[in-house]
Amino acid sequence: MGLVKSHGGHGNGPHIKDRECEINVIHADNDASTTARLEVEFGNIQKKDDQNHVKKGLSTSLYNISKSYKELQKDETKQYILRCFMYAIKGGDNEDDIKMGLQRIVPHIFGSHENCKDADWCSYHQNPEKFMYKSLPNGKPLKSEGLKVELNNLVTKMIGRSNSLNDLGSTQSNESFNQLVSVKAPKSRSMKQQTSLQGNLQWQFRLEGKTYGSQMEFDQQQDPELTTEIPLPFNLDGTECKVFFDLETTGLGRNSDIIQIAAKSYSNNFNRYVVPRVDIQIEASKITGITYSHGTNKMYVRGQIVEPVSIHKALLDFIQFLKEQNQPIVLGHNICNFDIPVIVNKLKEYNLFSTFAETVKGFIDTMKVARKYIPKHDVENYKQQTLVQQFVGENYLAHNAIEDVNSLKTLYDNKLALLVKSDDVFAISYHNCMDSYSGLLSSKIVSRPVCMQLAKDGISLKHLKLASVRDVNGLKFVLQDHKIPPKSVKCIQDYFQTEE
Repeated sequence: MGLVKSHGGHGNGPHIKDRECEINVIHADNDASTTARLEVEFGNIQKKDDQNHVKKGLSTSLYNISKSYKELQKDETKQYILRCFMYAIKGGDNEDDIKMGLQRIVPHIFGSHENCKDADWCSYHQNPEKFMYKSLPNGKPLKSEGLKVELNNLVTKMIGRSNSLNDLGSTQSNESFNQLVSVKAPKSRSMKQQTSLQGNLQWQFRLEGKTYGSQMEFDQQQDPELTTEIPLPFNLDGTECKVFFDLETTGLGRNSDIIQIAAKSYSNNFNRYVVPRVDIQIEASKITGITYSHGTNKMYVRGQIVEPVSIHKALLDFIQFLKEQNQPIVLGHNICNFDIPVIVNKLKEYNLFSTFAETVKGFIDTMKVARKYIPKHDVENYKQQTLVQQFVGENYLAHNAIEDVNSLKTLYDNKLALLVKSDDVFAISYHNCMDSYSGLLSSKIVSRPVCMQLAKDGISLKHLKLASVRDVNGLKFVLQDHKIPPKSVKCIQDYFQTEE
């Protein structure tokens, strides 16, 4: 049995065949041309689905359905139904098991559990009277008949593919390599003066703790935006996993030590207390309730002892948590001004920034979202506590990272989810990119909002220079892609012409 992932261009099939490799099964996406070519070369080769593409396809389908049904618009609901599908697909030992598992899904989420008796993922029959759905609105089953029809259609579609879904494989390692190639020698942007692929593919191995073992990293560890790929504008397609995130620190400065990292997705929670290298400021302890004694190496949270870990381990654990999510986007309140700069400083200190930036699709600052879409006269202020109290009707213990992420998730689901747009996503490298424009800003060549728009999408000054060198119109196209006004486009073009 072989695992093959082929892309157009060079004929991979003949090369494999010439080497007398016996291939019976291919795990791949639904590229008909690739499958057809391999069938010609290898005869009775069997096509199986790839779990990553199956999951992404289901996510996209649920997102498209959610546009018409309010019950499905919360990310938590979509993620729950997606998990039901993946449990059914991956939990079956054979094709019949998969079909049976898929047939249970819609009745289950609409309140009928007759077929759930043998399903270990449904706890209804353990206590029918007290059963509640953890991830459906108000813990109750869905009701919309139209939505039920749409989901049944999706189930029918997946049942029709049950043979391919049996014994799913994964092309993740292939995708990782393809991504690396596309970064180092991108064909999506046909610009001139590309350096050779062989020269660009310079890898180094770095041991990043026992959590990861040996891992490939780019040489430009501290500056991941320095690649030959020019970032495109962000596009939220509904398949991303929202991860709500908060830090507690030893003080109010961006160079403060982290003493707690908490995060929450729609399926998992994360929390680590961290040993600080400096004393926790008295005011910070009053706010967070966290104290630490360097003499006894003990940490307390409001009088209760907790087990802290080193900052290195906490960062590694957090990255691993994020890797387990699908295209994670980090959300937090006022994180653009504080939490992101703080954690980025620590990630750089431990040579983990590029790994983090490659793992996370971007971040959303919910305070910026609230200021952008909620009129001033509708709220007393834009503090998280105030917004939660007004739009959720709850009070909570602020400045406890766990409570903060829980309440933020509730606020997002109840008020902000329908407001957020692709334009609200920031690149993890945002602050680095903004720093790169300091010369242009001080010379008043471009305005700060223009620089912020570019930096938000992960475009640094070096990216613009790269575009200007590669193609006579490359710079113009990049700036237009990122919605930069024509007058500013002209100013930036003139700047690079002067530089030359």
